[in-house]
Amino acid sequence: MKIGRNNHIIFFSILNIILFIILFYGGSRHDYSLYSITWQGVLNQDPNIYYHSYGPLHLFFAFIFNLNPLLPKIIYGILFSIFQIFLFLKLLKLEDKFLLLFYISIPCNFLIIATVYFYGINDSIVTFFLFFSLIFKLDKKDLLSGIFLSVSILTKIYPILLVPFFILERKKINIKLLFSLIVSLIVIMLISFYFFGNKLILDPFMFGAARDPKLLSILASLSYDFPESLIVKKLIENNSFIVLVSTLMTIIFCLIKQTRILVSLILTYLTILITYKVGHMQFYLPLCAFFSLLLIYEKKYLDIFYIVLPLIILLSFTQLIYSTTSGFDLMSQSEYNFEIIRQKIGYIFFTINIFVFYRIIKSVDKNKSIQIENLN
Repeated sequence: MKIGRNNHIIFFSILNIILFIILFYGGSRHDYSLYSITWQGVLNQDPNIYYHSYGPLHLFFAFIFNLNPLLPKIIYGILFSIFQIFLFLKLLKLEDKFLLLFYISIPCNFLIIATVYFYGINDSIVTFFLFFSLIFKLDKKDLLSGIFLSVSILTKIYPILLVPFFILERKKINIKLLFSLIVSLIVIMLISFYFFGNKLILDPFMFGAARDPKLLSILASLSYDFPESLIVKKLIENNSFIVLVSTLMTIIFCLIKQTRILVSLILTYLTILITYKVGHMQFYLPLCAFFSLLLIYEKKYLDIFYIVLPLIILLSFTQLIYSTTSGFDLMSQSEYNFEIIRQKIGYIFFTINIFVFYRIIKSVDKNKSIQIENLN
């Protein structure tokens, strides 16, 4: 039974109204409350700024925070909703099943509901700029693509690992996009150094390398089960090197196989998530954005979307349980020891991510060309 265009529009509009109600209800909590401490320290010009582990553009939100403590969170929500609306309007032209899959992937996904709207985590803004950088590249708007890519990188550093797929095109370097990216990075960094100084800008790079393993990383689970293992400790100590080498190998593989850019980004991002020791759920936001973009191409990428669908559902379910058990820490209020989930879930995500990665590689032969497709 066909649902109808108008019914989809009404349903999607109601969903976004609910999401913004959740945004305001969530207030300042979780990571956003730590952002507030950072921003207040910047405004007060404190000698020591606490909880700053992000790119320099995150610091500029202090001036927006000064206008209203929830204004940065509202901006995050608005930008992510723009991303949603863009996809929705594209998919509105297609069969109902594509919109239903979109609902599961984005607006009805508890990962999105919690991290973007309830908690207000800044990976939402990284997702927005990274996603539209890709869209602009696909639409041959290289200058905008470079600018948006630079904003995503200087908000949180990890998108820099995806740069090769933006600047390489049919075995040639896209000079226009590379120029736009480099100029944007230099200009933003110079402005940031002027406002905040060297130490505050460079500290997050060291912080990322020194962090302990977190929730969804297999290294977190291994640390629980083998706390004295020298091998596990060495894997953690050398994690940055492991991530870089693994990512480089995936990039080389994609270039040799000439996989399409969207598939290459998904494989590379999966590699980062599989190997990086800090397994936060919000790091999966850009990946969900890439997954949802697969739907625009209808049957061309539908087989790949169905491969990643179990991961999307697992992320949604995990986030729901995480949020309703205060991060699996309600042992004193429940007969069930949720700490067991915290200790073992890294194994589950490692297995699912490896399975998804392998299945996508198996389907790569159907997508040999690295040709860029216009979305219009």
